[in-house]
Amino acid sequence: MFSNRRGIALLMIGLVVLALVACDTFSVRDAEQPTGGVTVFEVPRNPTTVISNLINVMRNLDAINYEDLFSEDFVFVPDSRDVQEFDNYYPGVLTEWGTDVEVNVGNQLLDPGRTELIWLVFTSEPNVIEETDTSYVFQNDYELTVVGEEWDIYYGTSILSIHLELDGLWYINKWEDFRPEEEPEGSSGTWGILKGLVRASM
Repeated sequence: MFSNRRGIALLMIGLVVLALVACDTFSVRDAEQPTGGVTVFEVPRNPTTVISNLINVMRNLDAINYEDLFSEDFVFVPDSRDVQEFDNYYPGVLTEWGTDVEVNVGNQLLDPGRTELIWLVFTSEPNVIEETDTSYVFQNDYELTVVGEEWDIYYGTSILSIHLELDGLWYINKWEDFRPEEEPEGSSGTWGILKGLVRASM
């Protein structure tokens, strides 16, 4: 009688263990982060889509779609103090900055072999400086976190001039970068500084 009870108890324990193992094996797991930079990149039929595409491209290290943010006549204008600072060590690095330079720097920065993570946040209320049928000028403060060999955070203000092109889509054709009025503690500089560092290392 005792052996029968013991056998039943062991059988029940075995069934419970099997049930737990089966549940663990076939349970729904948290989704893993995809590799390869899957990005929500919408067709830029309006200027605000360009801004959301910029955020998504940076966060997903998506060098392929980065190029599609900019017009052929794009120009980057860094803070004049950043230009002066760079000219002491890397003369001309932050000057003559058109589409080709922007795309090449973007490809380097968004390379997963160089950068593990980028997190872009616009931190203030957006200020629309100009809005017409073909032009949208947007100003906002940003915080850009870049994780590679080190962990750096860049702060500043961007003015993005976004224009409607002949293909009926919107692109950034001018990007102005400014230092913040007060540099936050632990800041690595502006986005322009980051771009300059990447270009100088190429």
